[in-house]
Amino acid sequence: MSALIHTQLLTQVGDLQNLKKIIKLNGVLFLERKKDDELFEHLAKTVVGQQLSIAAANTIWKRVLDLYSETDNTLLNYCLDINSDKLKKCGLSKNKTKALVEISIACRESQFPKEVCRAAEIDTIIKRVSSLYGLGKWSAEMTGIFFFALENVWSEDDAALRRGLMLISERDSVEPITIIDKVSPYKSYLALHIWKGLDTGIL
Repeated sequence: MSALIHTQLLTQVGDLQNLKKIIKLNGVLFLERKKDDELFEHLAKTVVGQQLSIAAANTIWKRVLDLYSETDNTLLNYCLDINSDKLKKCGLSKNKTKALVEISIACRESQFPKEVCRAAEIDTIIKRVSSLYGLGKWSAEMTGIFFFALENVWSEDDAALRRGLMLISERDSVEPITIIDKVSPYKSYLALHIWKGLDTGIL
């Protein structure tokens, strides 16, 4: 499916030559729907990585995984208030530790994961995910893209996406909203191309 979307995007962007070049150089990008029982791990990793560099986030996340893997518990069942001090020693702040505990409680209650995993629209996902402590609209949008593999999600709160969109807008002499309109209903793939373009330096 992503190969077809790649071809469709190249057609849709039309005469936006800079954007078209970025899409071509990036090649086919993929979104993959995660398993329902991986929802807590995804949300927990999202919390851990907030406002940190990728390297720092990965270091702390590895410590968390190593910590619970030494027990007979799953990560979901390990993130309890009784283990808060141990989680903090991994490098988590007080608020992030609280978030993991609160999200764990929600994910162990059948109603929350069922509602979220059955959601087909980003608005529903945003409403449910952002209702949890430590998770906001941006986190919910990232969940829509990277957990649910929704194809038409755009995060206005993502600083890298705003910067990348503005660069494309300036170079292709077109308003940002025009770019967003042109790629719909594949805005998630525009986001993937911008992130990759910034990371590799082609944007």
